[in-house]
Amino acid sequence: MIDRELTYPIREYVRTYVLLYGRKRTAEDFRVSRHTLWRFLERGQMGRALPNAVLNSVGAAGDVPNSSKLAALDVSRRQLMADLVRQEFDGLRLLPPGLEETLLLLCATPFTTVKELSNFGRVPASTIRDRLEKLIGRGLVDSIPHRLSALGPHSQRRYFPTRSGVASGGAATRGQDYFLRNYPVSRQCFRLLANRLDAIAVTYHVASLVAEFDPHEEPVRVDHYRQGPYDALLTLAEGCTIGLIRQGPVLPTSNLRYRLRSTERLSYGKQPLVTLVLTYSDQATRRAIRSLGDPTEHRTTFVATEGDIIAGGARSPIWQQCGTGRGDNPGVMIDPDASLEGILAWTDRLLNGAYRSYREYPRPNRATLYPSDVRATMPDSSSQVALSLSAQLTRADKDALDLLAAWPLCTRSNSQDLWEESPGAGRTKSCVP
Repeated sequence: MIDRELTYPIREYVRTYVLLYGRKRTAEDFRVSRHTLWRFLERGQMGRALPNAVLNSVGAAGDVPNSSKLAALDVSRRQLMADLVRQEFDGLRLLPPGLEETLLLLCATPFTTVKELSNFGRVPASTIRDRLEKLIGRGLVDSIPHRLSALGPHSQRRYFPTRSGVASGGAATRGQDYFLRNYPVSRQCFRLLANRLDAIAVTYHVASLVAEFDPHEEPVRVDHYRQGPYDALLTLAEGCTIGLIRQGPVLPTSNLRYRLRSTERLSYGKQPLVTLVLTYSDQATRRAIRSLGDPTEHRTTFVATEGDIIAGGARSPIWQQCGTGRGDNPGVMIDPDASLEGILAWTDRLLNGAYRSYREYPRPNRATLYPSDVRATMPDSSSQVALSLSAQLTRADKDALDLLAAWPLCTRSNSQDLWEESPGAGRTKSCVP
């Protein structure tokens, strides 16, 4: 049995070893299975094989006093930390300020395109592209092609920080633990973002439009919610916050109603100033309007169909303001008459007009978006993204899955007819199952 006073030092030693060499080599060096290592790291199960292998590796096995074992573990871990600093952190100290700024911006918004990063950081797209190429050359950034019919016929190159880039970002802020808990770059966050890459891409597109038409023309901060009804939070100049809620094609209508009603239960300090609801279809938009039609509430909530947003841009009057009808009236209809540019101008008037209390009241911050009890470990971003179906499937594959989600249990002939009659007709039939 391993003494309790050795438990924590052994855990820290193994975690440092994994950070330096990775899980595969760690399991090979200590001659344990990867499942044993996974149980040790993720489930907290000590076992016997791995602790004994660690003590053997530092020369503290056998009938040695615990004080000698602790000293040997401490000396060996210090050497591992020195190697880790030399391998991953030294490169950051040589980064020019522009590259460091772009790396931190990418860590705050992983899986963004060059144009989206340019809008968020108020930096020319050509400059962002050059900086990303330099960061890729240093091994701090990687990219993947992403295909989605809603965003156009061509694939988009999306960038994300590598393991070394995350370590470098931690060295540039308040340390690795702070960085993993306050930025969406942990292993757990990368798994969620990679699996929801299609939804994240649409959210980034709308956030990019908001940043492009922000009247203050200042950098925009984008945060991903890890809990609650919102998908993302945009923070503009003067503390103005805009929450984004997206309803995808396979989520049921009850889920949309639940998320919309959940916004009402948030405390005032956790509510964004304006809420933008993105629905997948016109039918979902009408249902959202009926759910949010009370004349005394939801004046700062706007609903639109994501296809109209992507096709029309920020100046098209496609947004419908809620709070202008009775929620219990199923026949209420609100004509879209607001554009995204107009919403931003109206929000600016709220902050500078009669609602000056919005400027003084604390708005949602990273402490509420990223709870402290969330597990945060170093990612293996490149391999995690490679396993994501959102990155592996083609546009045609995704279109076929959307068709099956809308018409389950249909035959091949039925799906071909539906494919030709759909708004995106003209696509090849080879993708129909």
